Amino acid sequence: FAGDAFYLINLFIQGCGYHIQWFFELTFSTQAFEQEGFYDLTDGSTDEQASWMSGWTIFYWAWWIAWAPFVGIFIAQISEGRTVREFIMGNMVVPTLFTSLWLTIFGGVGLWNELASIQNGVSCDSTTISTSDPDMPNTTWFITTSATE
Repeated sequence: FAGDAFYLINLFIQGCGYHIQWFFELTFSTQAFEQEGFYDLTDGSTDEQASWMSGWTIFYWAWWIAWAPFVGIFIAQISEGRTVREFIMGNMVVPTLFTSLWLTIFGGVGLWNELASIQNGVSCDSTTISTSDPDMPNTTWFITTSATE
């Protein structure tokens, strides 16, 4: 199901390392020069990227400000009567570890499958589906619905 355990362990360690390595740079990067129009066209930067960055930042601020009271009340209600240690473990450490492991396993296996299929020359376009197995039931329906999406 989950593939090679050593691959997943290496992926988890590498992901944690990248997160630690890039945390401060990505946290404090607001692309101030790009937002003011000082970007390098030879780099592939455009006006669209600068407007996206400013709009996305404002959207996230508004999102967090709007949801902060609800999340705060919810966490306060479920944490009533617990110690600080229990609060930190139950609301910060355990969910973070669970999410990290979940994304490592499912994202890592999905990425491995995608890269392995590309490396092995497996394609999933509609012509491959229709010619790969002519006895597959509902082939016409599947190709029609997948091509319209």
